[in-house]
Amino acid sequence: MFIYTVQQGDSLYRIGSKYSVPVEQIRLANGLNQVNIVPGQALLIPSYTYIVQPEDSFYTIAQMASVSVESLRRANPSINPARLQVGMIVRIPNISNYYVTSLGYYSVRTPQADQRLITDFSPYLTYIALFEYHFSPDGGLSTLNDLTAIKTAWSHRVKPLMTITNLTESGFSSQLTSQMLNNSTARNTLINRILQEVSTKGYDGVNIDFEMTLEKDRDLFTGFLRELRDRLKPAGHLLTIAVPPKTSDNIPWLKGYDYGGIGSVVDLMFIMAYDWHHSASEPGPVAPINEVRRTIQFAIDRVPRKKILLGLPLYGYDWTLPYNPKTIAPGISNQNAVRLAMQHQAEIHYSKEYESPYFYYVDGQGNRHVVGFEDARSISKKMQLIREFQIGGVGAWQLSLGFPEGPWLLTKFFHIKKLESIGGNKIISSLLLFSGNCVKEVRRFSFFYFRVLSYKTNLKGVSMMDNLATKTNKEEIQSKLMIQVFDEQGSYPFRSLDFSNKIVFEMFDYTLRTPLEKADAFSQLLKVPFECNLWILPVTEETLAYQQAIPELKSAALLDMLSSIKDTIQRDRTFIITTLQQIKSIAKFCKDLGFTLKNLEQRELENIRVSY
Repeated sequence: MFIYTVQQGDSLYRIGSKYSVPVEQIRLANGLNQVNIVPGQALLIPSYTYIVQPEDSFYTIAQMASVSVESLRRANPSINPARLQVGMIVRIPNISNYYVTSLGYYSVRTPQADQRLITDFSPYLTYIALFEYHFSPDGGLSTLNDLTAIKTAWSHRVKPLMTITNLTESGFSSQLTSQMLNNSTARNTLINRILQEVSTKGYDGVNIDFEMTLEKDRDLFTGFLRELRDRLKPAGHLLTIAVPPKTSDNIPWLKGYDYGGIGSVVDLMFIMAYDWHHSASEPGPVAPINEVRRTIQFAIDRVPRKKILLGLPLYGYDWTLPYNPKTIAPGISNQNAVRLAMQHQAEIHYSKEYESPYFYYVDGQGNRHVVGFEDARSISKKMQLIREFQIGGVGAWQLSLGFPEGPWLLTKFFHIKKLESIGGNKIISSLLLFSGNCVKEVRRFSFFYFRVLSYKTNLKGVSMMDNLATKTNKEEIQSKLMIQVFDEQGSYPFRSLDFSNKIVFEMFDYTLRTPLEKADAFSQLLKVPFECNLWILPVTEETLAYQQAIPELKSAALLDMLSSIKDTIQRDRTFIITTLQQIKSIAKFCKDLGFTLKNLEQRELENIRVSY
């Protein structure tokens, strides 16, 4: 994967042809709903090979790919950098060996939207902070329709956090925070309400987002966090916090935040490394790289590195010129900023000093504007700082704003830590495989084959897979579909099959259903009215070969990204075995459920080997 800056006269077709990447894959990777592009625009090219162009060098290629020249040399030992020739293929090295915690903020919407969006975000998250709960001066706590969001997060191995904020209708209120902190009864009431909500709803922990805390409340705020931590920790719950970026203890409006004291109490500190320029300020870069660097340097002297998450903005601002301090600049998502530049055919400029993009345009009323935002170039520079300073991870405000390049950049630079164990009173997923009239428990995390049942458990520190195999709510489904899972390493199951009067189809799901929707479709498959067999074989294949076999362009693009992480992919191959007399009936039944069947020859089947 590398980043290309659009030049005058470029088109998506020309760029795709230059680097042998389909235009549709470039569009998907960059969230483009049209082929229109503008000079200066950063395009993420979803390919892990680079075709040498005129005047290229290992240095320029390394810059585009956000890797070091030395790593590029190691990945291409047969190429002499001094003898690069146009058309040569250079392999871009995999650098995703740095494990990080990822936390994203998400504003809860409707249950349907929450399930869909959180499912989409889940591969790239360790934690999701659900926004937002409000408190009152006396310690009261608002409610939130978040059960679907919590359940969806757990089912996708993402830990949900309950976000409590001092946001009011008129903005973040330092007065509200001060009233609560200075009232011991209110503090205790709020902590009790938080504990009740966390344990009742199944949150993994809490995220505190109290902004504009006053200097006079500095110690009270740290003390409140300590009291909350002491109540959460025995129950196995996490305490996290969002703090403004500090580069010094002498900034008057930030003296309410004691980085050292807070860092000694919380489990994770999300630094909001943005808004150096904001809606009420003069125009400028939202997250200038020099200030972000200074913030990290200040933080690591006071907070354990692995507790620090660098928060990135998925937005910018649209300022009207000339600047008027009485006007408020509207926010704009990074994706919409690019669309606005396209709409006005505005050239995008890029400040190397601040590693920040911006552009000018004139609106329909003749007013001149400047838009500052983030793109793949600026975000990648900040992700490189995370690796450079070896801090704990990355975060984003906020996920619903969208940033199509984000998943590509995350998987390029990092390996995202995921849920491995459970603790406290959590809602988790039980994965069950139904065969005939009995239930077989299978320790394989594949939503395609397993129906998801939710239940609560009070087990703490138990491996998720072990728990699923020992504590489940079993149910029976009458089915004529006989399921068999082959897990004998190195075996060739089809070599023992009697093929007389049998036909074998491989079953695929090329739809863009969510994992839960796939599970529902599979549960319907269990109700097939005809006697037949379903075999599941775990296999290991070359990622590139599998990617090329997938017809859906979106899946192909995602698997192309995966091929940079691993040369091989492990997956389950699924086969329907039926009689010649039932071919049409089975085919129609599966097609109605959205599955695709492919007939395979006996010779091909007998060469399929179980490998995982």
